[in-house]
Amino acid sequence: MSKRTAFALLALLVVATMAIAVVRPSAPAAVEYPRLAAPALEGATTDADADAVALVDGPLTDTISGPIVGKPVEAISFDGDVRSLPQVGPEEKAPAREMGSPPDPGGLGDGKDPVIQGAGGDAAAPAPLASFAGLDLQNWGGGWPPDTHGDVGPNHYIQAVNTSIGIFDKATGARLAAFTFNNFFPAGTTCDTINYGDPIVLYDQVSGRWIITDFGFASPSSPPYYECIAVSKTADPVGGGWWLYGFLADSASMNDYPKLGVWSDGIYMSANMFKRGRT
Repeated sequence: MSKRTAFALLALLVVATMAIAVVRPSAPAAVEYPRLAAPALEGATTDADADAVALVDGPLTDTISGPIVGKPVEAISFDGDVRSLPQVGPEEKAPAREMGSPPDPGGLGDGKDPVIQGAGGDAAAPAPLASFAGLDLQNWGGGWPPDTHGDVGPNHYIQAVNTSIGIFDKATGARLAAFTFNNFFPAGTTCDTINYGDPIVLYDQVSGRWIITDFGFASPSSPPYYECIAVSKTADPVGGGWWLYGFLADSASMNDYPKLGVWSDGIYMSANMFKRGRT
Protein backbone atom coordinates (compact mmCIF):
# COMPACT_ATOMS: atom_id res chain seq x y z
CA MET A 1 0.00 0.00 0.00
CA SER A 2 1.48 3.38 -0.94
CA LYS A 3 1.32 6.30 1.43
CA ARG A 4 -1.24 7.94 -0.81
CA THR A 5 -3.71 5.08 -0.74
CA ALA A 6 -6.75 5.82 1.41
CA PHE A 7 -9.35 3.76 3.15
CA ALA A 8 -12.86 5.13 3.65
CA LEU A 9 -14.74 3.76 6.63
CA LEU A 10 -18.51 3.94 6.30
CA ALA A 11 -20.87 3.48 9.22
CA LEU A 12 -24.44 2.31 8.74
CA LEU A 13 -26.48 2.41 11.94
CA VAL A 14 -29.45 0.03 11.96
CA VAL A 15 -31.44 -0.83 15.10
CA ALA A 16 -28.81 -1.83 17.72
CA THR A 17 -25.98 -2.74 15.34
CA MET A 18 -23.31 -0.73 13.61
CA ALA A 19 -22.00 -1.69 10.17
CA ILE A 20 -18.67 -0.34 8.96
CA ALA A 21 -17.05 -0.74 5.55
CA VAL A 22 -13.37 -0.23 4.80
CA VAL A 23 -13.57 0.54 1.08
CA ARG A 24 -10.82 0.32 -1.51
CA PRO A 25 -10.87 3.44 -3.71
CA SER A 26 -10.42 3.10 -7.45
CA ALA A 27 -7.73 5.80 -7.45
CA PRO A 28 -5.37 7.06 -4.73
CA ALA A 29 -6.76 9.95 -2.74
CA ALA A 30 -4.71 13.07 -2.07
CA VAL A 31 -3.76 12.34 1.54
CA GLU A 32 -0.38 11.78 3.12
CA TYR A 33 -1.35 8.47 4.75
CA PRO A 34 -4.14 5.91 4.38
CA ARG A 35 -7.17 6.99 6.38
CA LEU A 36 -10.29 5.46 7.83
CA ALA A 37 -13.40 7.60 7.96
CA ALA A 38 -15.10 7.39 11.34
CA PRO A 39 -18.86 7.77 11.78
CA ALA A 40 -19.95 11.21 12.95
CA LEU A 41 -20.83 10.12 16.48
CA GLU A 42 -19.38 13.11 18.27
CA GLY A 43 -18.86 16.70 17.27
CA ALA A 44 -21.70 16.44 14.74
CA THR A 45 -21.74 19.44 12.45
CA THR A 46 -25.14 18.99 10.79
CA ASP A 47 -28.69 18.34 11.95
CA ALA A 48 -28.68 15.10 10.00
CA ASP A 49 -25.57 13.92 11.87
CA ALA A 50 -27.08 14.84 15.24
CA ASP A 51 -30.33 13.02 14.46
CA ALA A 52 -28.43 9.89 13.39
CA VAL A 53 -26.50 9.85 16.67
CA ALA A 54 -29.67 10.29 18.72
CA LEU A 55 -31.32 7.34 17.01
CA VAL A 56 -28.53 4.99 18.14
CA ASP A 57 -29.59 5.36 21.75
CA GLY A 58 -33.29 5.81 21.06
CA PRO A 59 -36.08 3.34 20.27
CA LEU A 60 -35.73 0.72 17.56
CA THR A 61 -36.02 2.27 14.14
CA ASP A 62 -35.65 1.42 10.49
CA THR A 63 -35.70 5.00 9.27
CA ILE A 64 -31.94 5.68 9.31
CA SER A 65 -30.46 6.11 5.87
CA GLY A 66 -26.76 5.58 5.37
CA PRO A 67 -23.94 5.13 5.13
CA ILE A 68 -22.82 7.96 7.41
CA VAL A 69 -19.31 9.19 6.60
CA GLY A 70 -17.36 10.94 9.32
CA LYS A 71 -13.94 12.45 9.80
CA PRO A 72 -10.93 10.50 8.48
CA VAL A 73 -8.61 8.76 10.92
CA GLU A 74 -4.98 9.02 9.88
CA ALA A 75 -2.87 5.88 10.09
CA ILE A 76 0.41 5.46 11.91
CA SER A 77 2.95 3.50 9.91
CA PHE A 78 4.88 0.53 11.29
CA ASP A 79 7.71 -0.31 8.90
CA GLY A 80 9.70 -2.74 11.00
CA ASP A 81 9.62 -6.46 11.71
CA VAL A 82 7.03 -7.53 14.28
CA ARG A 83 9.68 -9.78 15.84
CA SER A 84 11.24 -6.56 17.12
CA LEU A 85 8.20 -5.99 19.34
CA PRO A 86 8.33 -7.35 22.92
CA GLN A 87 7.62 -11.07 22.56
CA VAL A 88 5.78 -11.30 25.87
CA GLY A 89 2.14 -11.73 26.83
CA PRO A 90 -0.12 -9.52 28.97
CA GLU A 91 0.83 -9.03 32.59
CA GLU A 92 -2.70 -9.24 33.99
CA LYS A 93 -5.47 -11.79 33.51
CA ALA A 94 -9.14 -11.33 34.37
CA PRO A 95 -12.52 -12.77 33.38
CA ALA A 96 -14.32 -10.76 30.71
CA ARG A 97 -17.98 -9.95 31.32
CA GLU A 98 -20.19 -11.39 28.58
CA MET A 99 -22.82 -9.04 27.19
CA GLY A 100 -26.36 -10.10 26.36
CA SER A 101 -28.01 -9.81 22.96
CA PRO A 102 -29.72 -6.61 21.82
CA PRO A 103 -33.42 -6.69 20.95
CA ASP A 104 -34.13 -8.19 17.54
CA PRO A 105 -37.54 -7.35 16.06
CA GLY A 106 -37.13 -9.93 13.31
CA GLY A 107 -38.22 -9.59 9.72
CA LEU A 108 -41.90 -9.87 10.63
CA GLY A 109 -41.74 -8.05 13.96
CA ASP A 110 -42.00 -11.33 15.89
CA GLY A 111 -38.40 -11.53 17.09
CA LYS A 112 -37.56 -14.38 14.70
CA ASP A 113 -34.95 -14.28 11.96
CA PRO A 114 -36.76 -15.46 8.80
CA VAL A 115 -33.55 -16.77 7.16
CA ILE A 116 -31.91 -18.51 10.11
CA GLN A 117 -30.57 -21.99 9.36
CA GLY A 118 -32.67 -24.61 11.10
CA ALA A 119 -30.73 -27.81 10.44
CA GLY A 120 -27.15 -28.99 10.11
CA GLY A 121 -25.54 -29.99 6.83
CA ASP A 122 -25.32 -33.59 5.66
CA ALA A 123 -21.67 -33.58 4.57
CA ALA A 124 -18.95 -34.40 7.10
CA ALA A 125 -16.27 -31.81 7.79
CA PRO A 126 -12.99 -32.53 6.00
CA ALA A 127 -9.99 -33.69 8.01
CA PRO A 128 -7.51 -30.94 9.01
CA LEU A 129 -4.43 -30.55 6.83
CA ALA A 130 -2.29 -29.44 9.78
CA SER A 131 -2.58 -29.20 13.55
CA PHE A 132 -0.28 -27.31 15.92
CA ALA A 133 -0.37 -25.58 19.28
CA GLY A 134 -1.57 -21.99 19.30
CA LEU A 135 -1.40 -19.27 21.93
CA ASP A 136 -2.10 -20.51 25.46
CA LEU A 137 -3.78 -18.81 28.41
CA GLN A 138 -0.80 -19.02 30.74
CA ASN A 139 1.62 -17.12 28.52
CA TRP A 140 -0.54 -15.14 26.10
CA GLY A 141 -4.07 -14.88 27.45
CA GLY A 142 -5.36 -11.68 29.03
CA GLY A 143 -8.32 -13.49 30.59
CA TRP A 144 -11.18 -15.79 29.76
CA PRO A 145 -13.00 -16.57 27.60
CA PRO A 146 -10.15 -16.22 25.06
CA ASP A 147 -12.44 -15.24 22.14
CA THR A 148 -10.03 -17.07 19.83
CA HIS A 149 -10.04 -16.02 16.18
CA GLY A 150 -7.75 -16.54 13.21
CA ASP A 151 -7.33 -16.76 9.46
CA VAL A 152 -5.05 -18.32 6.87
CA GLY A 153 -3.08 -16.48 4.18
CA PRO A 154 -0.75 -17.69 1.44
CA ASN A 155 2.10 -18.53 3.84
CA HIS A 156 0.92 -17.72 7.34
CA TYR A 157 -1.75 -18.41 9.94
CA ILE A 158 -2.52 -15.59 12.38
CA GLN A 159 -4.29 -16.29 15.66
CA ALA A 160 -5.66 -13.65 18.01
CA VAL A 161 -6.94 -14.07 21.56
CA ASN A 162 -7.76 -11.71 24.40
CA THR A 163 -5.34 -9.88 24.20
CA SER A 164 -2.42 -11.19 22.09
CA ILE A 165 -1.54 -11.96 18.47
CA GLY A 166 0.44 -14.96 17.21
CA ILE A 167 1.84 -15.39 13.69
CA PHE A 168 2.61 -18.94 12.54
CA ASP A 169 4.23 -20.55 9.52
CA LYS A 170 1.34 -22.23 7.73
CA ALA A 171 3.41 -25.14 6.44
CA THR A 172 5.29 -26.08 9.62
CA GLY A 173 3.16 -24.59 12.41
CA ALA A 174 6.22 -22.83 13.84
CA ARG A 175 5.39 -19.67 15.72
CA LEU A 176 7.22 -16.79 14.07
CA ALA A 177 6.14 -13.98 16.38
CA ALA A 178 3.76 -13.26 19.25
CA PHE A 179 2.98 -10.01 21.03
CA THR A 180 0.17 -8.16 22.77
CA PHE A 181 -2.26 -5.80 21.06
CA ASN A 182 -1.00 -2.99 23.31
CA ASN A 183 2.58 -3.52 22.14
CA PHE A 184 1.44 -3.77 18.51
CA PHE A 185 -0.38 -0.43 18.44
CA PRO A 186 1.87 2.62 18.85
CA ALA A 187 1.28 5.76 20.86
CA GLY A 188 -0.89 8.17 18.92
CA THR A 189 -3.50 5.61 17.88
CA THR A 190 -5.27 5.70 21.29
CA CYS A 191 -4.95 1.90 21.17
CA ASP A 192 -1.52 1.51 22.77
CA THR A 193 -2.86 0.95 26.30
CA ILE A 194 -6.59 0.19 26.13
CA ASN A 195 -6.98 -2.97 24.01
CA TYR A 196 -9.67 -5.04 25.69
CA GLY A 197 -10.41 -8.00 23.42
CA ASP A 198 -12.94 -9.46 20.98
CA PRO A 199 -10.21 -9.78 18.33
CA ILE A 200 -10.82 -10.48 14.65
CA VAL A 201 -8.28 -11.65 12.05
CA LEU A 202 -9.02 -11.55 8.31
CA TYR A 203 -6.91 -12.23 5.27
CA ASP A 204 -8.35 -10.26 2.36
CA GLN A 205 -7.54 -12.36 -0.70
CA VAL A 206 -8.70 -9.53 -2.99
CA SER A 207 -6.07 -7.01 -1.88
CA GLY A 208 -3.58 -9.50 -0.44
CA ARG A 209 -3.65 -7.77 2.98
CA TRP A 210 -4.22 -8.82 6.57
CA ILE A 211 -6.73 -7.03 8.81
CA ILE A 212 -6.52 -7.45 12.60
CA THR A 213 -8.89 -5.66 14.97
CA ASP A 214 -10.07 -5.59 18.55
CA PHE A 215 -11.95 -3.09 20.65
CA GLY A 216 -10.43 -0.71 23.16
CA PHE A 217 -11.65 1.22 26.19
CA ALA A 218 -10.66 1.91 29.77
CA SER A 219 -13.47 -0.36 31.05
CA PRO A 220 -16.82 -1.63 29.68
CA SER A 221 -18.68 1.13 31.54
CA SER A 222 -16.20 3.91 30.69
CA PRO A 223 -16.64 5.52 27.26
CA PRO A 224 -15.43 6.47 24.71
CA TYR A 225 -15.18 3.16 22.85
CA TYR A 226 -12.67 2.44 20.10
CA GLU A 227 -12.04 -0.17 17.43
CA CYS A 228 -8.31 -0.73 16.96
CA ILE A 229 -7.63 -1.63 13.32
CA ALA A 230 -4.36 -2.88 11.78
CA VAL A 231 -4.00 -3.32 8.00
CA SER A 232 -0.88 -4.97 6.62
CA LYS A 233 1.02 -3.26 3.81
CA THR A 234 1.72 -6.57 2.07
CA ALA A 235 0.77 -10.24 2.37
CA ASP A 236 3.78 -10.69 4.69
CA PRO A 237 2.54 -10.03 8.24
CA VAL A 238 6.01 -10.41 9.78
CA GLY A 239 8.26 -7.99 7.93
CA GLY A 240 5.98 -6.34 5.38
CA GLY A 241 4.83 -3.42 7.54
CA TRP A 242 1.46 -2.31 8.88
CA TRP A 243 -0.90 0.67 8.94
CA LEU A 244 -2.39 1.14 12.43
CA TYR A 245 -5.59 3.05 13.27
CA GLY A 246 -7.44 4.02 16.44
CA PHE A 247 -11.04 4.37 15.30
CA LEU A 248 -13.65 5.98 17.56
CA ALA A 249 -16.60 3.58 17.34
CA ASP A 250 -18.90 5.54 19.66
CA SER A 251 -18.67 8.09 22.45
CA ALA A 252 -21.48 6.48 24.49
CA SER A 253 -22.24 2.91 23.34
CA MET A 254 -19.82 -0.02 23.46
CA ASN A 255 -19.14 -1.79 20.15
CA ASP A 256 -19.41 -5.34 21.50
CA TYR A 257 -18.91 -8.53 19.51
CA PRO A 258 -17.46 -6.85 16.38
CA LYS A 259 -17.39 -9.07 13.30
CA LEU A 260 -15.80 -8.45 9.90
CA GLY A 261 -16.31 -9.88 6.44
CA VAL A 262 -14.61 -9.49 3.06
CA TRP A 263 -16.69 -8.36 0.10
CA SER A 264 -15.79 -7.23 -3.41
CA ASP A 265 -15.92 -3.52 -2.58
CA GLY A 266 -14.63 -3.43 0.98
CA ILE A 267 -14.25 -4.89 4.45
CA TYR A 268 -17.54 -4.76 6.37
CA MET A 269 -17.86 -4.71 10.15
CA SER A 270 -20.86 -5.01 12.46
CA ALA A 271 -21.11 -4.68 16.25
CA ASN A 272 -23.74 -4.85 18.98
CA MET A 273 -24.04 -1.43 20.54
CA PHE A 274 -24.53 -1.30 24.34
CA LYS A 275 -25.10 1.98 26.14
CA ARG A 276 -22.09 2.33 28.47
CA GLY A 277 -21.55 -1.40 28.13
CA ARG A 278 -24.86 -2.23 29.87
CA THR A 279 -28.00 -2.16 27.70
